[in-house]
Order: sequence, then structure tokens, then C-alpha cells
Amino acid sequence: MLPIWIICSESHYSILFGTDLSVVKNPPTSFDLIYYDELARQEDDILLTVSTNKAAAKSKYTIPIDCTMRTKWNNAHIDWNGRTQIL
Repeated sequence: MLPIWIICSESHYSILFGTDLSVVKNPPTSFDLIYYDELARQEDDILLTVSTNKAAAKSKYTIPIDCTMRTKWNNAHIDWNGRTQIL
């Protein structure tokens, strides 16, 4: 019902959430989600932009968070907005 997802990756939990409730039932073609990983000792939020109208970008690395989000939004393009991708 709410745009909050608990993710178990790399043997620990992190959280992904959005402030727009429409993301759950009727997602727009592009929206922002906030990713928080306590073990990363984040000083500020990691803002991810999900685009459902673009194909996933090819990467030489498998990014677990991106793969997890694609279970909800198939083949979505995830933009880390200049932040280092968490492998």
C-alpha cells in the first residue's frame, strides 16, 4: 500500500522508499526513490530515479539494488544521479 520496500542484500537489510503514493499502484514513467543502507554510514540520502519508459542501461557490474527494483518495474532504467552505485 505504501512505497516502502525492505531489501535483504549482501547479508544485511536496507530500505527503499518513495514519497509519491502513486508509485505503488499507477507509477508515472519517471519517479524518485530514496535508498538508505545503515551499514554504508550514509551522510545524506541516495536519490535514485527510476524510468519505466527507458530500457535498462548495460553495465559491466551486476548491481543488486537495480536487479531488485526490476522485480517490481521490469527492465526499468535506474539512475543513481551521480552517486557511486552500491555493489
